[in-house]
Amino acid sequence: MLKGEDVFQIKTKFLNSQGKLWQEWSRKNKQLYHLYGDVEQTKSKLQQEMKEIRNQQRPHSLNNFLNAVYIKLKNNCITKKMYFVRWLGVYIDIFFSGKLSEVTQQYCKLVSDMNHLKQNRDTTTGFKEKQEELETLSEKVDAVTCGLEHIVREMGQIYEAWADRPGEMPAEVSALPAVAADLLISGHPLELMDGDAAHVPLTWIESVLDKVTETLGDQRVFVLSVLGLQSTGKSTMLNTMFGLQFAVSAGRCTRGAFMQLIRVKEEVKEDLRFDYLLVVDTEGLESLELVGKQQDNELATFVTGLADLTLINIFGENPAEMKDIIQIVVQAFLRMKKVKLTPSCMFVHQNVPDISAGEKNMEGRRRLQETLDNMTCLAATQEVSSAEYFTDVIKFDIEKDVHYFAQLWQGNPPMAPPNPRYSENVKSLKQAVLTAAAQHKCLTISELKVRIRDLWTAVLSEDFVFSFKNTLEIAVYRKLETVYWNWTWELRKDMLSIQNKLQNRIENEKLEAIDQKLIHEEINPTFTAVTKEMEKFFNEDKDAEILIQWKARTEQKMNETHDLLIKTTERRMTELIKLKAAYKMLEEKKTQYENELFNRSKDLAARLKDKATDKQELLQEFDVMWKKWVSDLTADIPPIKDVNIEQDVMKMLSSVYESRIVYSNKQCGLYKQICEKGEYSEYVTVNKQPSGFPQTLDNKHYDSIRELVQETVREAEEIIRTKPVDRTGYSEAYTQEIVDRVKKRVEEFKPEGFRLNNEFTVDLSLFVCDIAVRKFTELHRVFRESNDPVIYLGNKKGEFFSIFNKQCEGATATAVFADFICNNLKPSILQSVYDQTAIDAAGEMRANYPAFNGNRSNLEKHILLDLAEDENFERFMTYIQNPKKHFSDFIHTKFKQEMLGGRNPRILEILKNAVIMKQTRVFTAIQKATQETEQNKGGVDEWLEKFSLELQNEMKFRVNDLTRATTQEITDTDFFSKMMNKALQGVIQKITTQFSHISSVRMDMFRQRPEDTLMEQLCGCWVQCPFCAALCTNTMEEHDGKHSVSFHRPEGVNGWKWLFTQNLVVDICTSLVASDNQIVLSDGRHIPYKRYWEAGEKYACWSITPDSSEQAYWKWFVCRFQKDLENYYNKTFQGKGEIPTAWRDILKEDAVKSLKDPNN
Repeated sequence: MLKGEDVFQIKTKFLNSQGKLWQEWSRKNKQLYHLYGDVEQTKSKLQQEMKEIRNQQRPHSLNNFLNAVYIKLKNNCITKKMYFVRWLGVYIDIFFSGKLSEVTQQYCKLVSDMNHLKQNRDTTTGFKEKQEELETLSEKVDAVTCGLEHIVREMGQIYEAWADRPGEMPAEVSALPAVAADLLISGHPLELMDGDAAHVPLTWIESVLDKVTETLGDQRVFVLSVLGLQSTGKSTMLNTMFGLQFAVSAGRCTRGAFMQLIRVKEEVKEDLRFDYLLVVDTEGLESLELVGKQQDNELATFVTGLADLTLINIFGENPAEMKDIIQIVVQAFLRMKKVKLTPSCMFVHQNVPDISAGEKNMEGRRRLQETLDNMTCLAATQEVSSAEYFTDVIKFDIEKDVHYFAQLWQGNPPMAPPNPRYSENVKSLKQAVLTAAAQHKCLTISELKVRIRDLWTAVLSEDFVFSFKNTLEIAVYRKLETVYWNWTWELRKDMLSIQNKLQNRIENEKLEAIDQKLIHEEINPTFTAVTKEMEKFFNEDKDAEILIQWKARTEQKMNETHDLLIKTTERRMTELIKLKAAYKMLEEKKTQYENELFNRSKDLAARLKDKATDKQELLQEFDVMWKKWVSDLTADIPPIKDVNIEQDVMKMLSSVYESRIVYSNKQCGLYKQICEKGEYSEYVTVNKQPSGFPQTLDNKHYDSIRELVQETVREAEEIIRTKPVDRTGYSEAYTQEIVDRVKKRVEEFKPEGFRLNNEFTVDLSLFVCDIAVRKFTELHRVFRESNDPVIYLGNKKGEFFSIFNKQCEGATATAVFADFICNNLKPSILQSVYDQTAIDAAGEMRANYPAFNGNRSNLEKHILLDLAEDENFERFMTYIQNPKKHFSDFIHTKFKQEMLGGRNPRILEILKNAVIMKQTRVFTAIQKATQETEQNKGGVDEWLEKFSLELQNEMKFRVNDLTRATTQEITDTDFFSKMMNKALQGVIQKITTQFSHISSVRMDMFRQRPEDTLMEQLCGCWVQCPFCAALCTNTMEEHDGKHSVSFHRPEGVNGWKWLFTQNLVVDICTSLVASDNQIVLSDGRHIPYKRYWEAGEKYACWSITPDSSEQAYWKWFVCRFQKDLENYYNKTFQGKGEIPTAWRDILKEDAVKSLKDPNN
């Protein structure tokens, strides 16, 4: 097929995707990490040009030559396939070697002539002509340099060109990674870095490694790489050591980097702790092809970061000639240390003439150590490190990790025989390499794939350390976050049960004081179990070596969570004890009413016993007497008034602020937006500068006001939460405390350059008081229904008539008293059911709803998906400006949908299950009380005491609340227990009937609503990016390390604008940090975005790494809501803030897809 073709045109004709097109694509891809000017416009333009290059590559696809090779490589017979590959390589070498030799000689002669002209200072027209001729010859050398690697490279470029359109990819193209994987598995080198383009084709490499994983499984690999000067025997050494096939013949040197896979024999796998050895051979440093030191640095950084062990190849015994190379290597290792990668290295001195040099060259070792230390100091200065010695950077033993090699040939080639000492030296080095390898924790193939992407992405950036994102480490940390949430939930769930138990004991007067020791004893079994599970996770997880760095901090956070839960429970129980003492008289009065009514109804029933058959007459008689009884009992007690809390609040605010402003702003209603305003200019009076001109305010000033508002609202909500209005009723003092807190917070706010006017304080007070009015009004209604004697007794009328009716029908005193007790128990059972449901419903939501069963980053993605689905600008801005409120709204909404919505709301089933559980507990208590009383030959009083003791942790039931006169009539405790079981079934049936429809569910009966429990559990870090306001997605509130987020946004989303304009910033943080733009601080300082951390602590605590991906979600948002954003901030996306045209092609489907990308 190649016969008759012009040798110089073969690559252009048959391998045309990898030439100028691929090199141009690579150049533009690198530019994405070095942006300039209008960053997003530049980035969008580059991405469009890269897409166009791929469009140009696609039509070439598999031509006749490549298709013929592809068919042969797809052969299922391995022997035939390897036979073809071997002879194809031989044929290509023969076909091109003649011309390559000829052109190379011409090239070398011309270089020699030009050097001669330079020495004679001759830069005439003839010199320039020779320069042009040299360029032409260089292109010819490239044209006739061809091997199997170029064919595979072409396949890779064809695959990458189609990878953007997977739905349209031809079948034969989609099969190319499998073909390359088969070659790699069978022992052929695969190009890792293209030496001509100086670029790693990530999509191709990742796809090939995926196919390798499919074939071999996710095996562990030890990566060995080599670095050194060009033509110093690196490839020869590797080929000799492992029997590899790296190119060394016909004057060909390695270009870029190649990797070759070697299977480890089964008998040594257990000793070595890995399944395959991956050898990476590299292009020589300081080669002619690697133009400039930057590419040397890139190559060294990439391969040292990728390798578990790097061989540093030095030609000769004098390291002085290698100072530049050693500096490159040391700098690469220093970077690895700063990003917490721990490779190792060995030095190999080749071509040492004295065969015993290893023993005698102590002076050479000393000089090498000295050079390494000097280069470490020099590299540390450039990398801003405190390292002084090479051993500060990497584990290194000058005695064990330096190897001396004899010359390869005995005499001068080509007739010289091989030197047997060379093979012995190689064997010794191989043993040292394998010994060192056995001590390493190796990556799997899938992890290696991720590491390649992380390293190459960071290498492309200007600052490797700043840009490196350890995806493997991030994935392990996300796993830790998920299990950490599970552990904290186990503690929180158990503590909620403990709180319910302690509340019941306090209500039952079994507990009069609380201390942390008691709570600690209750929670200790769960905490011990969680601690053991945590210890097991850190010790036995497959990523234990990565996890160990967070173990101490996680244990500390768990202890802090444990202690906080105990302190919170102690505080709540102490408040309950004080509260119980405060309303003890009310409780005793209610008990007195019930006992008096029970006795009166009993007496009335005795008088009307002969009229038991006339139900209507009995009801009339009971009604008449009921009104009289209630009137008699409540004659001296005034009813609890219904309070107009809103009116009281307005009066209070009018006494503090100007009445006209208070009522005017209330009627206008604009204060309701104070939490989520884009800017606060109407509330601000700007100070004048010394020049006499007013200072201009920017988004940073408005952010500080918004933060003040949100913090004040949170403090007020906490005050509201702690007020026991449902137990003691509303007091003006509660609202006064809130108003005073708002006023104090505003007075303490001391901004630079402006002050807040009075209307701000009024509007913030109105906003906060609105929250208080809604909550206090509802709680006071609950208090009034529970404690106003007329209302309370009115709610009890049905129960007492039922007892009265049974007495009239001749029921025994035992049955009547059993009914009375069970009716007394009913509200306690109901409350206990709601308490249990609160825990179970929250647990079920956390376990079954995808948004709540992962880590904080997972929750964030579900919130963004929900926002995209709804397309509501107001909700988006709440999320951006007040994320904590939006999270709370999201949790409440999803709880309502999942638990309260649908034809058969799930909450009803959970409530019914809780009823069954509580029924079992009460039945068990009846059984135990009966058994123990009969054993003691006790009476009903003892039975009641035993029964109360059994229920003390389950629900409220106090023997003192029962009338003692009645118990004297009951003598048979066994019969009494049977009547209790019967009466209880009736009560349980009534309670269960209540849960037949969602409208009967009383959310006010949850002492802590399930949504609030979820909010407490799911809240993590609330720190927002200082540029775009994206929320840190760390699960732990006070976590180790810097804040980070998967999805940064265009800064204009947060209201940022360009200096001296009204143009919103369209650029994204992750693009700006790769650009030459600057941050302008309020004090006038200009800080390069590339060094944003120098702007202050608020910026330095964030990790924002360059990201060249499409980041479709927020680009779609900006285009979808452009007008809304412009109106919200009163600024425009024009001028420097013009939205790139390509953004408008992004659909909502693309935005949603970007959220679901597993790489995010």
